[in-house]
Amino acid sequence: NILTTNSTYSGYEGISLTSAGSSLILTNNKINLSSCQSAISFTSCTATGTTRGLIANNFITVNNSTGNGYGIYLYNSTYLNFYYNSIYIPAGSSSNSTFYIGGSASNNLQLQNNILTNSGSGYIINSDYPNTINMSDYNDFYTVSGYLAYWNGTYCTNLSSWQTKTSLDAHSVSIAPVFRSNSD
Repeated sequence: NILTTNSTYSGYEGISLTSAGSSLILTNNKINLSSCQSAISFTSCTATGTTRGLIANNFITVNNSTGNGYGIYLYNSTYLNFYYNSIYIPAGSSSNSTFYIGGSASNNLQLQNNILTNSGSGYIINSDYPNTINMSDYNDFYTVSGYLAYWNGTYCTNLSSWQTKTSLDAHSVSIAPVFRSNSD
């Protein structure tokens, strides 16, 4: 699937999932949006430890210059695997995040082999709650903002501070990726 728009309306979501359960599979999408709230939104998507949801092989670009713009937005969602996704925010405000986790019930999230890039002034990962991600490794987290993540009230300025704060991403890197274009 390919979803592209250059709408100036700022309140829309590219894909919005609510109360999706353990059969959730969202793969092989190209999403290129301007001025959106989020490219993919998950609200109360609750899988289980034995039948985890899968979000994989998606390429997401969020080109939001004002307001909040998120590549992935999660609220009270659990047991989801995020594998082999590329999320790119080429510019924008300090409130933009490639991966936003909200709601105290969000937990047991796994991130592996993703490329999360924020060339604007926002974060890679933004979560007010600890222990939402229980496994994360082999990712490329790259930002130019000076803050890689906001995690449970603490700013992590780089990959090393993120690793120290979370004990995650032992084999991850922070290298500027080379994409063919903003949408590929």
